[in-house]
Amino acid sequence: MAGSTTAATTSSRSTADCRLPTADCRLPTADCRLLPHADWRSGVGDVKAAVGWVRDNAARFRVDPARITLFDESTGGHLALMAAYTEGDPMFPPTTPHRDTSVRTVLNFYGTTDFDDVTVNPTAPGLIRQATQEYTSGTKTQHPDRRHASSPVHHVRPGLPPTLTVHGEDGRLIPVSQMHLLGKALADAGVQHRSVELPWSSHLFDLTRGDLATQISAGVLEQFQQRYAH
Repeated sequence: MAGSTTAATTSSRSTADCRLPTADCRLPTADCRLLPHADWRSGVGDVKAAVGWVRDNAARFRVDPARITLFDESTGGHLALMAAYTEGDPMFPPTTPHRDTSVRTVLNFYGTTDFDDVTVNPTAPGLIRQATQEYTSGTKTQHPDRRHASSPVHHVRPGLPPTLTVHGEDGRLIPVSQMHLLGKALADAGVQHRSVELPWSSHLFDLTRGDLATQISAGVLEQFQQRYAH
């Protein structure tokens, strides 16, 4: 669910829903703090702490630390991208001490990627605009540095983990343009990625088991992980 991010060798919110391969697969789920219990950096730090813990305990749970994936949707998708893209960044340290919080791949379902675009995009509803203001404790005018730093698109650089983003074309909470902005930035940086726009689908499309969007996304997830996480 939104706000909890999975770190695993291959990952999904449930193997039954997404029909991913389960051999040699571990699915630890990490809870992270969200508003009003977190500031604009601590949620990212919590995800990194979870990744670091999985790495530190890899032998105990028979996890391959070289094959860790972050995966979530909406708010959790945003945090997964941020944690993956800011590994080693002193602005976003893990909330418990860990030396290595890197991941192999990152999977994002309809997460926000550019807070500044949300501010100016006429298709972005007031709810998501308000949410980004609350996340950074202010408007773009009040805290432009926080909004910039909280946007995954502004952390894109060569060498980032392969990234999959899936978004419904009718996303009414988070515009599909957020996916396209990230995809362009990743392409310009030469980062392996795939962006999938699902027809006739909106926010939380994957909660409906067995429909067309869920079936398509299941196949996309499996193909992506087979290519990049093995």
